[in-house]
Amino acid sequence: MNSQSKHKFLKILLPTSLIIITLAVITGIFSYQYFTRTLLEPWHEKQQNQIYQASQQINSTFINSLKLLGFASGELRNLLEQSYGDSSHSSQNKEQVAPMIQELFTTTPNLFQVRLLAPNGQEWVRYERNTQQQMISVPKEKLQNKSNRNYFIEGHRIKSYESLFTAIDLNIENGQIERPIRPTFRAIKPIVFNGERYLAILNFNFKQSLDRIKSNSTLAFEILNSDGYWLSHQSTMKTWGHLLGKPDQNLQTIDNELWQLFKDAAPNTVIHRGNIWYSKLSFSTHPLVDFNDNNQLFLISRLSDGFVTQIQTQVFWSVFLSLLFICSVVLITVERFLALSVKREQSLAELKQEKEKLTLVNRQLKRAFDRNERMQESLIEEQKLSALGLIVAGVAHELNTPVGGIQLIVGEVKSYIHKLESQLEQPDLAVGSLAALKEGLNLIEQNVIEANDKISSFKRFAADRKHDGIREFSLNDTLNALVQALDRLFIEYDAKVSVNLESRITMCSDPGFISLVTQNLVENAIYHAYDLDKKKPIDIRVEVLENRFVRIVVKDYGKGIAAEDKTKLFEPFYTSNRGHGHIGLGLHLVYLWVHDVLKGEIYVISELNAGSEFIVTIPVRVEGKASPEPLNLGIDENTHR
Repeated sequence: MNSQSKHKFLKILLPTSLIIITLAVITGIFSYQYFTRTLLEPWHEKQQNQIYQASQQINSTFINSLKLLGFASGELRNLLEQSYGDSSHSSQNKEQVAPMIQELFTTTPNLFQVRLLAPNGQEWVRYERNTQQQMISVPKEKLQNKSNRNYFIEGHRIKSYESLFTAIDLNIENGQIERPIRPTFRAIKPIVFNGERYLAILNFNFKQSLDRIKSNSTLAFEILNSDGYWLSHQSTMKTWGHLLGKPDQNLQTIDNELWQLFKDAAPNTVIHRGNIWYSKLSFSTHPLVDFNDNNQLFLISRLSDGFVTQIQTQVFWSVFLSLLFICSVVLITVERFLALSVKREQSLAELKQEKEKLTLVNRQLKRAFDRNERMQESLIEEQKLSALGLIVAGVAHELNTPVGGIQLIVGEVKSYIHKLESQLEQPDLAVGSLAALKEGLNLIEQNVIEANDKISSFKRFAADRKHDGIREFSLNDTLNALVQALDRLFIEYDAKVSVNLESRITMCSDPGFISLVTQNLVENAIYHAYDLDKKKPIDIRVEVLENRFVRIVVKDYGKGIAAEDKTKLFEPFYTSNRGHGHIGLGLHLVYLWVHDVLKGEIYVISELNAGSEFIVTIPVRVEGKASPEPLNLGIDENTHR
């Protein structure tokens, strides 16, 4: 390359490289954002599902608790009525109600305490689940006074027909937080008895509901109460700060900006900021339920910052290395392109010469293709004539016997007429001649009827083959006419063909093509399935499937077909017996007729030395119009596989 070419080369290469690098940077930025968003999107969907499932779980827990509260309050009222006037609160009555309460404990795993508080706050009765998960009735001396608890005060605030759900907190016994801690919410319903107000209280373990919400190091789930304290967190050190003396473990203190976003969020709506998805869960008001003001919960799903950073790093390096590789390839390609531009003129000249050569070769190929097409057309016409000759020979053979019989008997009748003329004067002899004459006429009539039946059969066969399109026809008549037309072929090759039809079958299809398909399959079995000197039994079985399809099965009991040949059986010009004049078009044409004209399917079941079954399935009714004039080949022995 001379100096002038080098200068031109650099003049184009430098600005081109700058444009390529600029486009690569822009593409890299958009690719990084797109792939990062794509990889994180499934995780964001998991976060939304986590919040939705948690919301459903909590709502379901409250709804079930409300049902249990109604049942339990009714049982406790019964206990009050039965114990009325008994200052000792008859233990016998309490034992009677115990089986009903026992059923609640058995069917509700998160229920751990059922109580009835007297108007002064004293526990009148208490049933609870012990460490062996059994229900026990707490002795009278261990019953406590709960008049100083908020839920007792709130319980007396609601109307007598309402129920109350308290805020979720920790269970307290004898003034101390129970250990291990037990997250608890309470369902309360007033019972008015003898003008006094009792409270039925059910304590539920909220930990079981929390345990059902899946959480891991990548996708963490948290619950905050209305004051910003964690009720659930991966780190137990952060939970229940307002009850365990850890006031600093509060979102408002740790991240006030995020807390304000939570507070300002619309209720029961899933929102996200960055990798945090959250929802402010406010329980819908129920006409008979009063939710404590502190019942509002915040559900939070956090995607680990480390996990997000890992994805961003992977995407960055993937995009960077990909663009680096692409830029390198593009720059090398541009450099090679510019270097080869020097040889452009020479290459164009060479291409021009090659084009001229290709044009010449194309003309030669076109002439060869035209010759091949003409040869195929000639071959098809030859097969048409061959099929026509076969049919004509069959007609001549079938009519020869009755027509010959007619000629013979006509001669005999003439002879009897001459005798009758000479015997008119001798009545006894004339009677005998008349009897012979009548017998001859009867034989003539029988032969004429037989010839007429043959001609009618061939007319039906020819009408089907004429191909007048899709029409209503009897499949029984079509197949019977075909078998009768091929009778000479069966005799010649010692073939016995049996036709088995379920009943009379009426179709709307193309009878000509159905006849052609069946004929070709029968002839294929005659020419290929058996040795020449063997008897050739062939079965044609027809059955209707669901009143929608007809299945035609042509079965032979001959040599069978090798597995490697079955895959090529319907290919054009494939034959396993080319040495005997077969060119391999028969089954290929059958395949085309079945699929393209009759809108059906064909397949073969065969094993070596076990015979073959060609199975054709076609619709009973073919909508539309059949294809134009068929390739009306009888397909003789020279056109099969």
